[in-house]
Amino acid sequence: MGRPSADKPSAARAPKKPKGLRTKAPLPEPARKVQRPPRAPGETASADVLAIAQTAARAASDKKAVDVRGYDVSGRVDYADVLVLMSGRSDRHVAAIADAIEAALSEQTPKRKPIMVEGRPQSTWIVLDYGDLVAHVFQEEARSHYDLDGIWTDARKLTFEL
Repeated sequence: MGRPSADKPSAARAPKKPKGLRTKAPLPEPARKVQRPPRAPGETASADVLAIAQTAARAASDKKAVDVRGYDVSGRVDYADVLVLMSGRSDRHVAAIADAIEAALSEQTPKRKPIMVEGRPQSTWIVLDYGDLVAHVFQEEARSHYDLDGIWTDARKLTFEL
């Protein structure tokens, strides 16, 4: 009676899970970068990307962002064509600027959502990655510390109508 049967080996049995324990749900897949053809060195960003950058800069300016600057980095990096950098005076100001950029770009193109948003909880530096455009919203101290403006001194500077 207490002997295992020949068709059910006792060593292959999986232990039973105690009742009431939940298994963890699988983690969501990370956002994938949109693959786009690289631009040739010296090639400038498209008019569409420049229009999107203009919209982002105007939205930031409407929220009183400080020192809004744009850089055409197409042909220099493979992750974006345009960088827009700006500063806010506090963590709430930085978050409000980032929210305004997201709202303005989704209003301009309803399906346009950022591929990735980083830095929201602390709001000292929020990065909004739209694939062809990356917007960096800094607190003033963080902007001077990381000096992205200094890195892109040789990139073509963009002028925005604010």
